[in-house]
Amino acid sequence: MEIRIDSVAVGGDGIGRADDRRVVLVPGALPGELVRVQITEERRSMLRGALVEVLEPSDDRQQPWCPHVLEGCGGCGWQHVRPDRQGALKRLVVIDALRRTAKLDQSVAESVVRLGPALPDRGYRTTARGAVGLDGHIGMRAYHSDVVVPITTCGVLDPSLDAAIWSSTVPPGVDEVEVRIGTSSRDRSVRLIGSRPGDVPRTDPSAVVRETIAGVPFQISSGSFFQTSAVGAEALVKIVDDAVGPAAGEQRLIDLYGGVGLFAATVGRRFDAVTVVELAKSSCRDARANLARHPKAQVVESDVARWRPVRVGGPAPVVIADPARRGLDRAGVATVVACRPNRVVLVSCDVGAFARDVRLLLDANYSLVDATCLDLFPNTPLVEVISTFEPAERR
Repeated sequence: MEIRIDSVAVGGDGIGRADDRRVVLVPGALPGELVRVQITEERRSMLRGALVEVLEPSDDRQQPWCPHVLEGCGGCGWQHVRPDRQGALKRLVVIDALRRTAKLDQSVAESVVRLGPALPDRGYRTTARGAVGLDGHIGMRAYHSDVVVPITTCGVLDPSLDAAIWSSTVPPGVDEVEVRIGTSSRDRSVRLIGSRPGDVPRTDPSAVVRETIAGVPFQISSGSFFQTSAVGAEALVKIVDDAVGPAAGEQRLIDLYGGVGLFAATVGRRFDAVTVVELAKSSCRDARANLARHPKAQVVESDVARWRPVRVGGPAPVVIADPARRGLDRAGVATVVACRPNRVVLVSCDVGAFARDVRLLLDANYSLVDATCLDLFPNTPLVEVISTFEPAERR
């Protein structure tokens, strides 16, 4: 069928409507385009279609510059979008999610959502995870598929990382390989990932990458989470620091899902005391090392959903929360509220989860002050959203 694309869904698919008014999701289609699609999935309320032909292309469209994308690599799902237009489209996705899921008025959503600084769209990634093909060589999976597309070079990776990963071979039982480098140290770590425990040779737990972010040195073990690029981490820290604002001094910073202490060790320098709550043992070990210079730093190894602060009096704390893709959800919001913060800075890597968390925080009597879209993953439909909340009675 031929349909006109009206908007973009969370996840990057174009949205149009069939003659019977059912929603049609079309990967690779852009707003304003007239496209011909082949229906691949049909449900009562929606259809999914494969893009067959773009009859009227958008001015935002470009030819993907990487030959592997044309061969089916699913790593860069938005290379068909001009780099200077990706941020604006992602902002529209965030606004639409706030309207549909968080139930904000369109005008309110538009007023609070803004774009962060533009980041490099090539050569930026310092962490990459490749899939292992049947021949033992490393590539990338095709879009929504387990098929491994052979890769010889990837333009979004730091050149040193690009040179290291694709020529490697791995032992049997390995499904994925994650390689990380440090831009400031040129350290490198490799993590082998298998589908079944015991299939994969143990990754050296002592392998660490040293990196410097916002003037602070970090150690990052191979099994610890860290942002996929150093330039992205720098930009993220700057936005979070600005979102925290002047609320510091003798106050306490609570860093939920704190990882290796990225925010506690940078933004936390302005606070008298910092508490990191993190479940992963490897990240906790790194956080303790990275916060060794802070005179009043505490690292708590705990599930955020089950942790509750000890009330010791004094000023209300500031909370930074950087949950995994599923977001805070109800249990995480309950922990945030239990801290009784005077400011909450939420870092969300999934737009759908972000909008659900906004609704939960609004229902918990917090007000959304602003939200910044940071394009940490150029050439993909993913976007990081840094949002700020205050108690409703203060607004």
